[in-house]
Formats: sequence, structure tokens, C-alpha cells
Amino acid sequence: MALSRLRRYERNRRFWRHVRVGGHDECWLWEGDVDADGHGIYDGARADAHAYELVTGEAPAGTLAHRCGEPRCVNPDHLGPA
Repeated sequence: MALSRLRRYERNRRFWRHVRVGGHDECWLWEGDVDADGHGIYDGARADAHAYELVTGEAPAGTLAHRCGEPRCVNPDHLGPA
């Protein structure tokens, strides 16, 4: 149990190192790898979905839309159902 929590903590810590977090209303830009469409990629999956799940505790049902129009943004307040 403790080992799984430690692994989850370390994975989350590594994720946030790749994000330039701004203010509540600002875009939080992904600074790691991006796909051909400019969306962030983390551990082979979309970085926006990972950030959304980390902050809300719920995995997104399908693709997320970026209300801000910035594909590298991982601010959960800027993301919603497509």
C-alpha cells in the first residue's frame, strides 16, 4: 500500500515538473513532448487528460476540449468534454 502511494506521488511529481503553472485563469503550459497536433504527451498519453485526472480525481470520458484554444495547456479549469 505505501509503495503504491509512493510510486503515484513520484509519478505526479515528475509530471508537474514539465508544467509552467500560472495563475488560476492563465494557461498552464506543458513544456515536455508534444504530438503532431501540439498537445502535450506524458507516458504515452495526452498530458491534458493526466492533469485533469490529477486535479479532479476523475478520468475524462473521452477527448478534452481546450476552452482557451492552447493545445499545450493543462490547466483543468480550461479543459472540458469535447
